[in-house]
Amino acid sequence: MNNIISNKYLLTAAFLFFGLVPVWASTNTLLIKIASATYSDEIAVRFMPGATTGFDGCCDSWKLFAGNNAVPQVFTKTDIGDELAINSLPSLTSNNLVDLFVRIGVAATYTITTTLADPFAPLTILTLIDNATGSTYDLTSTTPHIISLPAIALGSAARFSVQFIPPPTILPVDLTYFTASVESNKVLVRWATASEFNNHHFSLEKGVSYNEVNVADVYFEQISSMPSIGNSSVETSYEFLDRSEIIRTWNKTIYYRLKQVDHNGQEKYYGPISASYSKDNLLDVIVYPTISTGTFFITGNLENASVSICNLAGQKTPISFIEDNNGSGTYKVDVNNYISGIYFLHISYQYREQVQKIIIN
Repeated sequence: MNNIISNKYLLTAAFLFFGLVPVWASTNTLLIKIASATYSDEIAVRFMPGATTGFDGCCDSWKLFAGNNAVPQVFTKTDIGDELAINSLPSLTSNNLVDLFVRIGVAATYTITTTLADPFAPLTILTLIDNATGSTYDLTSTTPHIISLPAIALGSAARFSVQFIPPPTILPVDLTYFTASVESNKVLVRWATASEFNNHHFSLEKGVSYNEVNVADVYFEQISSMPSIGNSSVETSYEFLDRSEIIRTWNKTIYYRLKQVDHNGQEKYYGPISASYSKDNLLDVIVYPTISTGTFFITGNLENASVSICNLAGQKTPISFIEDNNGSGTYKVDVNNYISGIYFLHISYQYREQVQKIIIN
């Protein structure tokens, strides 16, 4: 005799009457069966959104006990003591324990087997704990668990507990570093992941502060979007070279933040980080005049340095320079062949650079 059959009929009738059949969807259901050589009984424990620890009229079913004392009984209880054959509970939480009661009228050796009626997420831990002996049984195994049980009263404390531990949260991205460094008149932004899961793409955002402000007040805008490797268990590196012409003066801080987006559309931000343009990033040179018909002078040490002229379209061309008056530290730049307009002189040496706007008229 299996008492769960009558309970299933009652539950099905309730679903059909109230139109609640869709509640069965998206549940984690464990069927627990206790059996002797002759009789058996079975209950269902399931975790689903919206369920409570009390009796849920849409989803639970009371226990109907057998009149035959030889039939083993297994059931759970609500938080107010209702004895249930089908018990729906809130979604899995860490170390969730469900008390499991048995009523045995005949001392014998019984088997307890479990069936995952709905698949649980991989790595979910399902354990049966014998509270009398301390023994534990892995419920993810289909092997019957053979347990000798004496005749015990219905009112006895829970003989067993079922422990449900959800799988560890898998982060979409395990970020190992996120840095920004000034190189020449640009910023090189680098980041790397130790692993990625269900990752779709990265978006790099930038904000600029020209004075000391709270970074929370900085306005960020996207400057790059790049696809990710998706799924990986090895380190993956990414980089972006910010060539923006907004980087011109030393008295400001550039902020970057990284947005990670997974295939489900969920987002996570990293940062912000900063890259400061200080005088250490500049060459100690002076360009004059800033407005000329085509002849400009640069004072400072230009040994091993290079000079380029850049138009407003971003086209940069190397130009030559000559020392004006031998040993004076002043150099002459002649760009008379350029049409009138606004340009930028780039004076570079290794990772240091100075940019000066000039006007040719």
